[in-house]
Amino acid sequence: MPAKCIPATRIPRILIVEDHPAMRLAMKYLIQQHRDLSVCGETSGAEEALALVSTLHPDLVTIDLTLERGNGLDLIKQVHCQFPRVRMLVLSAEEESVYAERVVRAGAHGYLQKTAAPERLVDAIHKILSGNVYVSEARLNAMLLNMVERPGCRNNHASQLSGRELQVLEMLRKGFGPKDIAQKLSISVKTVETYQQSMQIKLGLSDARQLRNYACSPLTSQSAP
Repeated sequence: MPAKCIPATRIPRILIVEDHPAMRLAMKYLIQQHRDLSVCGETSGAEEALALVSTLHPDLVTIDLTLERGNGLDLIKQVHCQFPRVRMLVLSAEEESVYAERVVRAGAHGYLQKTAAPERLVDAIHKILSGNVYVSEARLNAMLLNMVERPGCRNNHASQLSGRELQVLEMLRKGFGPKDIAQKLSISVKTVETYQQSMQIKLGLSDARQLRNYACSPLTSQSAP
C-alpha cells in the first residue's frame, strides 16, 4: 500500500509507546523541539497503544520491543494489520543486526537503537513520514544482500549461533520447552524466547515449529555441542 500522504497544512502526529517514563519524557521533548512534529499521546503498554492508535489517529508510532505490558513485535503486527496506513519506528535497546529485518517484515518502517545520537530520532521520523524506510546503512546493505541471495546459498547452519543460543538449541533438540530451558539455564522465559527469535532470524526460519524441527534434524544433532 502506498505511503500515507500527509497534507502540508497538518502537523504529523506521533504516538510514543515506551515503558520507561524518563525515556518517554526525553523522546517527547526531542520531538516537540521541531514545529513540524507533534506528540499526540504516550503509553507503556501494547493493549493501550492499540486503543490509542484507534482513537488518536497518529501518523507515526514509535515502539519499544520490550514493553511493560505486552510485546512490541506483536504490537507492530497488529497495527500493521488493523491500521496499515500508520507508520512505525522501532526504538529499542536490542541489537539492530538481530531485530531490524524482523520488525520490517512484521510491518515497521524503521529501526533505531537507543544508543544512537538523539538527533537521529527526529531524522528517522522525518524519513519514515516521507515514505521511506529507516535503518543504518550497514543493516540496509545486509538486508539487500539477503534479498538477492539465492535460497540454496544461504548459510543457515549452527555455526552462526552464539554459545548460549547453541545451548538453547540443544535443549530444544532434547525436547525441553521454554519454561524448562529457562529453569535449567537460570534465565527468564522471555529471555529464552528472545534467543529463539534470534535463532530463527539467523537460520532463516519463520516460526518456533520450524526451529524445533531444525534442532531435531539429524544434521543439526550431529553438529550440536
